[in-house]
Formats: sequence, structure tokens, C-alpha cells
Amino acid sequence: MEGDIFERGDVSKFNPAMHKMNRIHLLCQTINDSKLNLEAWNMEWNDFNFNVYFKSLVILYQEVFSKFNETEREDCEKLRKPIEHFMNKYPIKEKLNNGKYTPIDKERLRIFKKYIEDYEEKVKDYQDLHGLDTPNMEDDEGL
Repeated sequence: MEGDIFERGDVSKFNPAMHKMNRIHLLCQTINDSKLNLEAWNMEWNDFNFNVYFKSLVILYQEVFSKFNETEREDCEKLRKPIEHFMNKYPIKEKLNNGKYTPIDKERLRIFKKYIEDYEEKVKDYQDLHGLDTPNMEDDEGL
């Protein structure tokens, strides 16, 4: 057979793992950036950073979800669902009819921060467990 394996179509040049890792990297960067000031308006997302933080973390979880076993998924969902419920029932900031927003409710933000940090830690621990994070120094390739 003439041509190499790419030309014949035996092997795809597209590497989905590389794109997945790039998406994970960008999400982690967004999560970290949004945490710098949770109260700030995020121009890119057109939302407040506390919402960007939560939404990005949920998207990260969805990106790595397929690698998690049932117990890991349940662990993450046990942390995500109460945060989502809390945010819906007790908004940190509400949009008024005139298009303006209420002041940040500092106590709600404090509660949100405590629980979302637990959720982030769990998702990232499992992400790392499944090799979907930066290699550790102990790994053959190092950092």
C-alpha cells in the first residue's frame, strides 16, 4: 500500500487527548483567575466571578466525569448539588428590575466560598488521581 498511515486514513492526525488537556488547562486557569476577586464583574463571561468560579468548576467536572468511577461521581455530586441549591435559594447578589444589582451578601459569599472550595478540592483530587492534571515531581517526566 502506498503512502503513510496518515495519508491512507489508518490513523487520524487529530489528537483528542491533547485538546481535552487544553480545555482542562483553560478551565483551571479561569477558575484560578475568578478566585482572585469573587465579587468582581467578569467581562469575558458577562457575570460575577463567584458565578464564573462555580460554572467553570462544573464544566471542569463534566470534562473529566467520564474517567471517574461511580463512587467518585457520587462524591462530587454530593458537593455540587447543595451549592447549586444554595445559590438558587440564597443569591449572593440579585439583579433588580431596573437592571442594577443588590450589594454582595458577604455572609452568603462566605458560605459559598467554604463549600465551593471543598467541591473544587474533590474534583481536582479525582482529576489528578486519573492523570488529568500536571505530572508530579515523582513522575518520570517531572514538571
